[in-house]
Amino acid sequence: MRRARFTTLGATTATLAFLWSASALADGRGDTAECRAVRVTVRGRVSAAWQRAINQLDAAMRALPPDECKHFDLIAVSDGPPSSTGVGRGLSLTARARDGRSGGRHIERPESLGAVALGLIAELPADESTAEESQTSSANANGAGDAAAASAESPKAIVPEDLPPKDPPAPPKRERALASRVYRIAAEAGAGVRVAWPTRIAMPDFVGRLDLPFAQWFGSVAMRLAPMAAGLRSPHERFDYVELGIALGGGRRVAFTNVVLDFSLMASVTVVAQEGNPPNDAVSGVAPQLRVSPALRVLFFPTARLHPAFTLDTEITPFALASAHYIDDRIDPLPSLTVGARVALVGDVM
Repeated sequence: MRRARFTTLGATTATLAFLWSASALADGRGDTAECRAVRVTVRGRVSAAWQRAINQLDAAMRALPPDECKHFDLIAVSDGPPSSTGVGRGLSLTARARDGRSGGRHIERPESLGAVALGLIAELPADESTAEESQTSSANANGAGDAAAASAESPKAIVPEDLPPKDPPAPPKRERALASRVYRIAAEAGAGVRVAWPTRIAMPDFVGRLDLPFAQWFGSVAMRLAPMAAGLRSPHERFDYVELGIALGGGRRVAFTNVVLDFSLMASVTVVAQEGNPPNDAVSGVAPQLRVSPALRVLFFPTARLHPAFTLDTEITPFALASAHYIDDRIDPLPSLTVGARVALVGDVM
């Protein structure tokens, strides 16, 4: 009897493994299975990578053939919400039969979810009611002594004392995917250096930025200040320079284990104030510029609440590329291209 049970578990595991692989390869296709007895539920917020793995597991369970469609729950409990970088933490997976039998594992990586789920299902203790029926049949056939021996060898149901309450029916897959999107505002404070052409200046660069991530995308608003500049020209000539800009944009986020890459495109309105001292005169003025800024930001240790970042960006003034723009033609032209690099600290604020 034990050999038969293990043979059945092995066949079930092999079937589920095949179905899991099929669902992973055909992710996004419509459901074609009839099994609705298995419930896959999620507690807490998970990252997009975890949600994809959970969706694949749910599809594999629905694709079970009728003879292997048993009543049990797979409950995924998140260790905590993803950080603002979108990188999710681990989760705990519990397989629980409707009669109370259960088993659980902690999982660190989304790609391990399918294999762990299959293992938990295969390792569930035998149904206590099935074991009792087997003992009764053995007693009727072989007597009380044989029945006692069969009872001693039969596995007992394991019922934890602190089983979680029964879950409500799982929502549709689209609703679960929407619920997994975490809206958390992240703030950046950074400082760096920027050079500008054809103005030929170098300036300190201070940046404050807020990001609102959603799935693999994010929106951003930023403010940048360059309070002074050093002219890359003759040192005795007076030249004062200030920049203040406000930018809006967004981008795409690519998450890895230890780093996150943010590719962004922002548009800014930058106000430039210049003052020069050409021979026998003093010239000053203020001019606004519309700039477009592609950027790459690298976030380190993304699961931490406060993580360092490095950003490399360029600002292009489209209307000043063809010909130089001046506040006064007796001093250097306004920038048409700037390149900046900065380091920063980024953390969740909401």
